[in-house]
Amino acid sequence: MQKKYFVILSIMIVGLFVVTSPTVLAITGEEVLDEVDKTLNSNTRRSEIKMTIVNENDQKRERTVEIVSKGDNKGLVQFLAPADVEGTSFLTLTEDGEENMWLFLPAIGNVRKIASHMRNGSFMGTDFTYNDISMLGGSDYRSDYQSNLAGEVEYDGKTCYLLESQPTDQDIQYSRMKMWVNKANYVPLKMEFYDQEDKLLKVMTNKNIKNIDGHLTPNEITMENVQAGTKTILSLSNVKYNVEIPDRVFTTRYIQQ
Repeated sequence: MQKKYFVILSIMIVGLFVVTSPTVLAITGEEVLDEVDKTLNSNTRRSEIKMTIVNENDQKRERTVEIVSKGDNKGLVQFLAPADVEGTSFLTLTEDGEENMWLFLPAIGNVRKIASHMRNGSFMGTDFTYNDISMLGGSDYRSDYQSNLAGEVEYDGKTCYLLESQPTDQDIQYSRMKMWVNKANYVPLKMEFYDQEDKLLKVMTNKNIKNIDGHLTPNEITMENVQAGTKTILSLSNVKYNVEIPDRVFTTRYIQQ
């Protein structure tokens, strides 16, 4: 009887430890990234964005752009205003696992392919790189980063998964990224990007999350370069999902028209 009691008690203690131990995680970092991509991606999306570029002296420049995307492999950014950048277009296409980028500048009159070594440069004077801006049309973090789940933390009053991520794409020159993902809906609320010396370089935040056509959408995205003291704020408006967008829109011929 005493031996039987000891066995039952041991099973109960082990079971209690498995249920309550904080080291037991029900989801992995890679699975969290999968859910992030599912949440942010859509069949098609069209949105208008007010872009505010703030320099180190707090001086501001404003631009208006339109972003259209189709799936997770086609994206187009077109500048609508002011006149000095009107017609400038940035096209991204991913085919057979390879991402290609093109930039059209009306003043030059031709399309220039963005070489790999240029993709970490500033996109049109903003705090976003070409690689950063290509993610706005559709999330693809899972293929670009390998992530570990560091735990659960509180951020902005919400319980978040905290991911520690390293880029797997050699064209991404951040040494690592940290991402705070809202546990309730898998929307990333904050990201920190570190330079090659492992110093904090930039902080990206997603705010004013709204449900638009069944899709959770950050309506304000800020990228702050903490080393340079600059930031770029994207304010989204007129966001529409599942609209008809022909494939010919995502061609170099189209962006020259």
